[in-house]
Amino acid sequence: MKDNANYQDQMTSENFSGDNREVAIRMHPQKLAMYISMLSMTMFFVALTSALLFKKGQDWFSFAPPALFYYSPILVVLNSFLLHRATKLYKSAQFKSFRNHLLLALLSAVGFFIVQWFTWKGILDMRLDRRVVSAAFFYVIMLMHALHLLGGVFALLVVWFMAWRSRKDELFELRNIINPKRVLAIEVLTLFWHFIDGLWIYLFLFIFFNYT
Repeated sequence: MKDNANYQDQMTSENFSGDNREVAIRMHPQKLAMYISMLSMTMFFVALTSALLFKKGQDWFSFAPPALFYYSPILVVLNSFLLHRATKLYKSAQFKSFRNHLLLALLSAVGFFIVQWFTWKGILDMRLDRRVVSAAFFYVIMLMHALHLLGGVFALLVVWFMAWRSRKDELFELRNIINPKRVLAIEVLTLFWHFIDGLWIYLFLFIFFNYT
């Protein structure tokens, strides 16, 4: 526990220099890269949906989403909560609870993927006319969101597998010491999933108010 306390001090302490005690703020390059990626992806989806709204009233279609569509926000909120909780549990060296929450987050992510699969399948079965601009844009949104979702599920699966495999790690877990590299991986993963979940809430509201 002493090692964990030292790590927490290292992670939360402020570095000061000079008489003015200026705060030196540092961010890991992987976190910075994730923030930049999220910013660029946000700009992409905002630009795409803005272009769609510009076309509204000129070339538009509406549809009734499958019933599963309306359950998806519940799953993404649950996923974000579980990952946030899992991160805190690992930082406090509660490894068993951490793995359990990570597994539940993985199951909620898989559940979200399944809901999305059947939702998109139901929409594809409507055979929307791709020559209609709003339909073509909708397919692009659907494809890009699916790619982000697949990447997130795969990353979550990898992190969970590494956590499960390290349950008997003699260097860290069996000595009740947290691994700084794993903390970073969990934080970056949680950031990405918060982005995916927030993005879907945005797209859900956009589809609900403009397409249904």
